[in-house]
Amino acid sequence: MNSSNPKRVIAIKLLVMLSIILLFVSCGGKKHPMEDKVTVVVTIYPLYDVAREVGGDKVQVTCLLPPGASPHTYFPTPDDSLALERAELVLCVGEGLDDWLFPMLKGGSGEEVPVVKMMDLVELQPAVRSGIGEEQKADEGNMNREGKYDPHVWLDVGNMIVLAQEVCRRLSELDEEHSADYEENAEQYIGELRKLDNEFVDATEKFANKKFVAFHSSMTYLAKRYGLSQEAVIEVSPGIEPDPHYLADLINLVKENDIGAVLAEPQFNFQLAKTVSSESGIPLVIVDPIGDPNNPQRDTYIKNMQANLQELEGVLGEKRD
Repeated sequence: MNSSNPKRVIAIKLLVMLSIILLFVSCGGKKHPMEDKVTVVVTIYPLYDVAREVGGDKVQVTCLLPPGASPHTYFPTPDDSLALERAELVLCVGEGLDDWLFPMLKGGSGEEVPVVKMMDLVELQPAVRSGIGEEQKADEGNMNREGKYDPHVWLDVGNMIVLAQEVCRRLSELDEEHSADYEENAEQYIGELRKLDNEFVDATEKFANKKFVAFHSSMTYLAKRYGLSQEAVIEVSPGIEPDPHYLADLINLVKENDIGAVLAEPQFNFQLAKTVSSESGIPLVIVDPIGDPNNPQRDTYIKNMQANLQELEGVLGEKRD
């Protein structure tokens, strides 16, 4: 057989080119054919948990924020950009909390990816800028840095129910074949969230003291939903320490207003919260707004919120002598 036959050479070249094209298409698409899953990228762990619960085994979820990091001070990595290039759905919070996400969305292949901002779905609450008289007014100039509203919307369990419904709708649009699975998963998860909500209502109604000072304006939604009072914050802007004058005024406020607890968060240094606690004689309690996939007591949104409730109950649930 003559291997130099022009027709045979052309046929071989066409087959090679076709194989390359098929390989490119299979590798360049947003889904791996062997996985056949919707690719979801989220900014923080509570959103990861919702996507995982509603999507089940039909989704592949990636969380950009690593355990122990604060979304306020996080600096994204090249791996984050790579993850976003393959995303079919992106979940974020918005309003000064995870704005680091948006510059990365402008790169990649140029294909527009659906982005769900949780703050666009729910009623927003104003951020607590300080809580201390003139300091509250003076800090209005910092409003642009973190925004007018508190972005920690997921700490209201009712808001998480709204997000679960939206995630179900978006996944059903992207993957109509499995819409019934998403609806079933969402219904079950929302039922668990409603039980969690009832746990908080039953417990907080019995709190002897409902006033606390937070490390920063992170507990506004939790306080609003369950009748608690976030009286002031230690850091007006996350990552920026208050001056000694502000700290002294804050300690006096705690002493004079029968405040029940000082809250610290594991994503930030505890030292300032310890100082306020020790100087005022008020208990210090650690609450985690985000959760930790490496801690079996806090590795889901529901377990993390239950752990926070237990911590709050320990200091606010009984009247101190």
